[in-house]
Amino acid sequence: MSTLVLRTLLPALLFTSLAFGTKYFLFGHLVKSGGAALLSSQCPPNPGPYSTTFPFAADILASWSASVALTFIEAARSGRSTVLAFPAILGLFYQLALILSGHTRLDRVAARIDQARAEAALFAVLGGFVLPSVLMLILQDPVVTAAWQFFPAWMWALQATHIFIRPSSRHHTSGYWTVQATFIFTFMTSAISHVAVIGATQDLGLFGTLWFAGNAKQVALIALWDVIATVVVGPGAAVSGVLLWREWTLNGAPEEVSKKE
Repeated sequence: MSTLVLRTLLPALLFTSLAFGTKYFLFGHLVKSGGAALLSSQCPPNPGPYSTTFPFAADILASWSASVALTFIEAARSGRSTVLAFPAILGLFYQLALILSGHTRLDRVAARIDQARAEAALFAVLGGFVLPSVLMLILQDPVVTAAWQFFPAWMWALQATHIFIRPSSRHHTSGYWTVQATFIFTFMTSAISHVAVIGATQDLGLFGTLWFAGNAKQVALIALWDVIATVVVGPGAAVSGVLLWREWTLNGAPEEVSKKE
């Protein structure tokens, strides 16, 4: 019963409550306080440049990169649940589905990602999310901005194309280092953008990293890391750091260390 509560009921309750609470706090209070009307009068729509908000927009997009990469990496695992096979459809609910499906705890065989799928996930992140985000920020064109909103579809198309060209049947070696390179990339981009802006943005993805822990000690250490890393290098880098550690443990790192000892 306690396992059911901790791994299913608790995350479902907390994630949905925090999501609705965040929406109410941000938008509800903005309207009730009169802030929305004040902003509307002071900042009318215009086609001009937004140089003052550019760094913050870049920081937010960089912070999202870790969570976006996570969805396509998890979908590429050999033992993944069927419900996790469609990250482009689940969208913001993917991390909750990841926890509820028990995917946070996998053995080495189920966690395996072959080289073809690991490369396809990295290609999808770079071409389907990073490139459209950079173009949106630089070009400041409404058509490009509208196209960016379909980035999950672009990612899925690029991933499918890459797997078609380089199928798993011909590239079936372990893709461990490619996966790690993906998370190192999201860590670096988020950390650099965050340090440049010097301001923390909050993310529900940070909360979800606690379910990657295997015991109470790991929960405490991940929570401590999330707090410190978010302040220093930003939430996206904090999530990437936890994902790097998780991939290391999923691929048998503890067993290797114990054998050396």
